[in-house]
Amino acid sequence: MRPKRIWFEKEETKIVKTKGYVDIDRDYTQVYNCFSNISMKIQSASTFKVLFWLLAHKTSDSNGIDTSIQSHREFIQHLQRVNPELDMTYRTFSRSIRELFEAGALTKVGRGHYFANPYLFWKDEVEKRDELIRLETKDGEYLSLNPGT
Repeated sequence: MRPKRIWFEKEETKIVKTKGYVDIDRDYTQVYNCFSNISMKIQSASTFKVLFWLLAHKTSDSNGIDTSIQSHREFIQHLQRVNPELDMTYRTFSRSIRELFEAGALTKVGRGHYFANPYLFWKDEVEKRDELIRLETKDGEYLSLNPGT
């Protein structure tokens, strides 16, 4: 004699709780697609070297950049670690900063003080980027060029 069989369906929900730490890479800088519009305005290869060095080594949280003589010295040290024969005068360094400003990659906030255009680059929490873009409006005009419009 076979045992009696009864049909059933069973549904289970499992809750899995995990705890731990997540490593956040603080050396990360976002570069937005509209950078391609600005990059066409940059003529000098030296300017690109300065730009990427600034983004990697001098950009603080919320995009602040110091372009002082000390920054130039640090840039030269960086170049010479890669190749001891590389050099760049302060005049060329300054010209590169001016070219980045005129192209719209940097926004000037004072003598020797800039911030990386938040429409192009960002090195902090995204919410802070949105806040800076709202706050940088002055007299109905934005300080930074929005190349995406």
